[in-house]
Amino acid sequence: MSWLLFLGVGLLQAAQSPFPSSARHLERTPLSASLRILYPLGMREAFILLAGLVAACTPDTPPPAAPEPPAPAPAPVEKPEPSGEAFAAAPRALLPGGDALGCEARRLDGWVQVSCEGLSYFAALPFRVDLRPGSAGRVVEERLGRVALRYREQPGAQVNALISWFPHLVALRAGWPEGQPRPARVGELVGAPENDRDTWIQAMCACTPRNGPGALLRGFACESPTLDVDETVPWNPACIRLLQGEDACQRTNECLTLEPSHIKLCGPGEVKTGGHPITSCLRACSAEEPCPRGFSCAASEVMKSGELVPGPSVCSPTDAALAEHTAAMAEHLITVLGPGE
Repeated sequence: MSWLLFLGVGLLQAAQSPFPSSARHLERTPLSASLRILYPLGMREAFILLAGLVAACTPDTPPPAAPEPPAPAPAPVEKPEPSGEAFAAAPRALLPGGDALGCEARRLDGWVQVSCEGLSYFAALPFRVDLRPGSAGRVVEERLGRVALRYREQPGAQVNALISWFPHLVALRAGWPEGQPRPARVGELVGAPENDRDTWIQAMCACTPRNGPGALLRGFACESPTLDVDETVPWNPACIRLLQGEDACQRTNECLTLEPSHIKLCGPGEVKTGGHPITSCLRACSAEEPCPRGFSCAASEVMKSGELVPGPSVCSPTDAALAEHTAAMAEHLITVLGPGE
């Protein structure tokens, strides 16, 4: 390429020079023959010729290839829903309130199972589970004594369910918030106490309760002259919440027997309805938060300034659900106690 530049410079000088000495100079150069031919050219023609010589002698070099785009990240492999036997062998996950209600959560292969089995801390058996509108998951088991649901654990998945220990309802809130690491705990059973169910039942039995579900308390030393082996009505959780601090047994038993001096401690999302001492803690309902199966949403009355006034709408158990629960309890007692007892 350097000789082309040398030739080009010479051509330009020759083309621009008005003196014949330029021709005599070219005659004395080693390239005199070639340049003598080009000497008559003007400056414009010399530029065109130089450009042609450079183009002819420049190798055809293809432009550099564009870099390959990065390969997309492989999609996470979604494993199929595990079986109930596989979940039974999986490690337990944190579920606040689960120990008090006889519930547990287990994680396996990107799935979560929440199940409730046996007595709760107020000596009731789980009956039904209802997923709320927009909730993830599905119900996989539902019978008196055991309920279970499963859902795929992934970012954005939210579980909103109501579990019935008939006629009492407890909300389950679980899931994985979008844009956050996987939470250490699966969720929570809203309003459930911390201690496990056996601790609560033993504490209640130590109070010599005046009534209770004697047919369901086999295995507990729960002595009372009024406990009947055919009795299946659970303790009221609004009363069991009083079982702490000074005079706990007295206040709890007064609540259970509706004595005039009693008080009730309603749970989250509940409304105290009726006039004292005949009051109930019922779950509030609305068009956005409908009642689960077996309950109807109806207006309530609440006590204010010594008078009953219209209150919020609440979930009340239906007669049909009561009949279904009674039949299921009769079948359960035959299974547990035997037909002859």
